[in-house]
Formats: sequence, C-alpha cells, structure tokens
Amino acid sequence: MSTVGLLFRSLPRLSAALGVCLHILTPFSAVAESISLPGAIEVAVAHNFDLAVSRIQQSFPEFHLQVAEADFRLKVTPAVAVERDSRRETVTRMDGRVEKRFSQGALFQVRAERVERDPGDPREVVELRVEQPLFRRFGALANLRDVDAAEFQLLMAQWGFQRETESLIMRVVEVYTAALNRERRMQQEMQALVRAADLVRLVEVRERQGRATGVDVLEMKMLHRQAELRFRQVEEGLTHSRAELAELLGRVSDQLPELEAVEEPEWTLPSVTEAEELAREHRVERMEALAGYEDARRNLRLREREFYPDVRVIGSYRPESFNDEESWFTGISAGQQLDPHITRLQVQQEEERVRAAMLRIAAVEVRLSREVRQAYSQVETLEREQEIADAQLELSYERLRLARGLYPSGRTSATQLRESEEEWVLSQTEQTDVLLRQVRARYRFWYVLGLLAGE
Repeated sequence: MSTVGLLFRSLPRLSAALGVCLHILTPFSAVAESISLPGAIEVAVAHNFDLAVSRIQQSFPEFHLQVAEADFRLKVTPAVAVERDSRRETVTRMDGRVEKRFSQGALFQVRAERVERDPGDPREVVELRVEQPLFRRFGALANLRDVDAAEFQLLMAQWGFQRETESLIMRVVEVYTAALNRERRMQQEMQALVRAADLVRLVEVRERQGRATGVDVLEMKMLHRQAELRFRQVEEGLTHSRAELAELLGRVSDQLPELEAVEEPEWTLPSVTEAEELAREHRVERMEALAGYEDARRNLRLREREFYPDVRVIGSYRPESFNDEESWFTGISAGQQLDPHITRLQVQQEEERVRAAMLRIAAVEVRLSREVRQAYSQVETLEREQEIADAQLELSYERLRLARGLYPSGRTSATQLRESEEEWVLSQTEQTDVLLRQVRARYRFWYVLGLLAGE
C-alpha cells in the first residue's frame, strides 16, 4: 500500500488520539487568572498524562479477573458440522452443550446431539453428566485459585496506582513551593537590585565630594553586580520550575496561571502514637505486605495439596426418550502423577516465601514507625525554625536601616553597609524557605500517614 494510503487509513486513529488529548486539554484552553496549591494538586491528579496512562493500565487486571470468573458462569456451546463420506452420504451433526462449574469443583453438563444421514433416520442423544473432584481439587481453595490470583493482582495494581498518585502529589507540592519561592525571591532580588543601584549612585556622589574612596565605589558596584546575578539566576530557576509544574499539570508553560500564596489552615498535630496507628491503618505498603503474606500462605496450601490423590467421582445419565434404552453410569477416576521429591522442594520453596512475607511485614512496620517519627520531628522543628527566621528577619532589617542611616554621615563603612544589605537579603530568603519547607513538611507528614490521597 502506498504511503498516502497508509496515512489515510491511520487518520481515524490519529483523530481519536488527538480527540483524547484535546479532551484532556479542554479545561486549560480558558486559563484561569490564578491557581492555588490544592487546585494544582487536583488538576495534576485529573490531567497528568503519566498518571492517566497508569490509570488505564491499573484496570487491566480487572479484565483478567472477569476472565477468571467467567469459568464459573453458565456456558452454552453450540456446534454444527456437515460431512460427506466415501459412500457419498451427507452427515449433518448438530451438537449443543450447557455446563456450569461451581466453586467446590462440581461440574454439571447437559449435552444434546442430533445426527442426520442422507438417506436415513436422524439419531438423537441427550446426556446428563456430573463430575465432582475430591481431595486434591476439592473446595474453593483449589477451584478459585485463578480468581484469587486475579483479585490479588488487581489489588496490587490499585495500590500501585495509589502510590503513584501520592508521589505525584508530593512532586506537585515540591515544584509548586519551589516556583512560589522563586517568585518571592525575584521580588526580593528586584528590591535588592534597586537598593544596590541607589547605593552605587550615593557612593559615587560621596567619592566626588572626597568623602569616599575608590574601594567604596568598587564595594557598591560589586554589591550591584551580585544582586543582578542573583536576580538572573532566580529568574532562570523560576522559568524551569513553572515549566516543570505545567508538565505535571498536563499543560504547557504558557497555560500555567499565576500561583497563589500557600495558606495552610489551622490543624492539630496528632500524637506520635496516634500517627503511627494511622500509618499502620492507611499506608499502602503495609496493606501490600499483609496481602502478600496471605497470598503466600494460599499458594503454600495449594502446593501441599499436590501430595493428595487426584480423585474424581463421575456420573452420567441418558434418558430413554432420546435413546433406544435408558442408560446410566457412575465411576471414580483417580490419578497421582507427581515426583514426590520435586513436590517436596516446591513446598519448601513456598514455605520460604511465607517466611519472607512475614519478614517483609516486620520490615514495613519498623520503617513506618521511623518515617512517622522523622516526619513528626520535622514538623515540630520547622515550627521553631519559623520563629527564629522571623526574629532574624526583623533583626537584619533593623541593622540595614541603621547602616543606611549612619553611612551618609560616615559613621559606618561601605563594607559594613554591604554586609548589612547581604544579611537582609539572606534573611528574607531564609524566612521564605522555612515557610515553604513547613508546607512541604506538612504534606510529607500526611504522606507518611497514608492520608495524602484521601482515606
């Protein structure tokens, strides 16, 4: 087929794919004036492309579960065949089968067959068949093994998707606060740049008056150059942060609105014991470890059943109305095809898996306790750091105000004025950093409790 033909054949698929993308980007066509951190998290969870792919993939095990459950539904199997033999006779066979399998292993089957020969009378057969396995294949444990395995995989996929959602939320929080930090830094650096330019003009006037040296001029010019460099660096970092945040939200950079200040509501920090209980109840890792232990125990019980004989009770019945005479049959089928040594090794392997699953539960318990205590301590420490940063900001501002007031009269040097200016800028940066680290610490705290994506 020509390239043009292939292109036209692929147009419907391309249109469908573009339609999905346009559907995802529809809410972004009319860009809002601003967006908050909770709003950014909501948009990211709903429209992040990587998470959208994972959302589709985590539904795949559900199809496997439906396939496994279909083995226990009522099945109807019709069949028609027309044959012609060497004697030029035409044989038509119509076969229908209805069967139902139950969780304990029982199989009920009704089979009807009609054979027509040309020429000749048709022959009809109806048979009822019952089959019940014993010992090795008896019970829900053996017969629902595929369903149980599919349910386990479905749970693991759902928990994996939840972990990915929580990781995305934490990444949005980190990038959002980083971008917000750089926006505030840009404002601060712009103000510092203006102040540095004023100081350059002031010291140049003082030099012409003979009240300042060339070194003083170089000091202020260096302060101005440093302020300009910091402004450019922060501006570049802000561009990168906004681009990354837009990507996390499923947007392009031009569609990202202004970022709103983070307003943390009042909240009560639970005790360490309460926090550990919440983590044990809601953390996905602990749920996975517990489910893995139960799955390992189930597989061990299944493997131990391989030592049992494979016995089946079979019964069939053909009513007289469809046959020359009534007939029935009952019997037992038994088999034991195994290598005891290999089976014993397989059982030992499953026992080791059970032990490993138990150890994993213990490891998860210890790790959750450590993470909760670390996150708890970080929240408390940052609250104290915030108080110190606020006090340091006030102190550095007073020092700068005093230095700027004393410099015109020559009661302080240009070096001291420059150091006061740098200290003021650093205090502003540190105060903003501590504030936004508090936001991250709180989200991190809810993350280690397993409550970041909701209960």
